[in-house]
Amino acid sequence: IQMTDPLQKVIEHLGQMLKVPPNRTFLLLHDRELAADATAGRLGLGVADIVDYIPCFPENKTSPENKTYDSGNMQLRVQGKDKSSEIKITVRKGEPLQVLMNRYRQAQGLDRLKLVFPFDGQTLIET
Repeated sequence: IQMTDPLQKVIEHLGQMLKVPPNRTFLLLHDRELAADATAGRLGLGVADIVDYIPCFPENKTSPENKTYDSGNMQLRVQGKDKSSEIKITVRKGEPLQVLMNRYRQAQGLDRLKLVFPFDGQTLIET
């Protein structure tokens, strides 16, 4: 992309390649979400900067591995900044997101760290 192109252009291109809708993805730089209308120039990005592309999509509700869907539970896939941190966590529908967040922290050995959980361009709150 050019320094003056909006990052939306990157999101759309990667979305087409990976078959992920643009509204289900976001870009991160140093764990901070980047606005789709921002430009590389405005953000001061250079060739050495690494921007993470994070696709977000729900589990397939009819898949055999997601047997808990109809029982009042949901199995969610939570992925950290690196792909190796992805885990599946089962929570009850209507349960506060704090349960999911705490289980992820415990599974990753990050019990005492304050983590940010972005989804669909917004930071989730525990309640």
